Amino acid sequence: MQVEMQVEKGINFAERYLEALEELFPQFTMFGLVGIGLGILLALLFTFFGYKLIRFLLAAAGFVIGLVLGGSLAIRLDLDDKMIVIISLVLAVLLAVVVGLIYKFGLFVVFAAAGYNLALIILPVFYSGDYTRWIALGAGLLLGGLSAWLGKVCIIAASSAAGGLALSDILITEVLARVATIESSRTETIIVLVLGFILAAAAMRYQFSTTEGDE
Repeated sequence: MQVEMQVEKGINFAERYLEALEELFPQFTMFGLVGIGLGILLALLFTFFGYKLIRFLLAAAGFVIGLVLGGSLAIRLDLDDKMIVIISLVLAVLLAVVVGLIYKFGLFVVFAAAGYNLALIILPVFYSGDYTRWIALGAGLLLGGLSAWLGKVCIIAASSAAGGLALSDILITEVLARVATIESSRTETIIVLVLGFILAAAAMRYQFSTTEGDE
């Protein structure tokens, strides 16, 4: 009973806290604040602790991918809601285990996805043609292959760069852009890149200094 009361108090406090933030910053909705907060937290972890958390991140990524694939498959087969949940959860757990155990394969999948998204952030500054997604896909495959081959060095470099740019993108496009006016999308992208590279450089130095001797 006491535990339930404590949980209820915690939930009420969280709701009141989010409502207070929403009143202070009307540009954000409650759900927007939660999403932005989670995005910043995950980006920070990936940026500064990517190497130490890599196996957990691989398993988590496998779980999410399996959940989406399983749900999509069940929906395509026109199954009922209960079967959709069961199939998506089973596939999510299986893929999480496989990706977590097959380390090299997991590295390739996660960093290929990170490289693809990273390229989509950087490319518009230099190129905006019809082949943007194909170039991004090539960059993702290259980064995925390098991460599986080079191991620690590539993991730290890639997690710092991808995480730093993702964190910068959230801070600039989701936070700063809502409270300040940025002249153009090009200016916004340049700010994201500059801040992202600064964060990436700081994160690389931190990760290398805290993982000496680790393999």
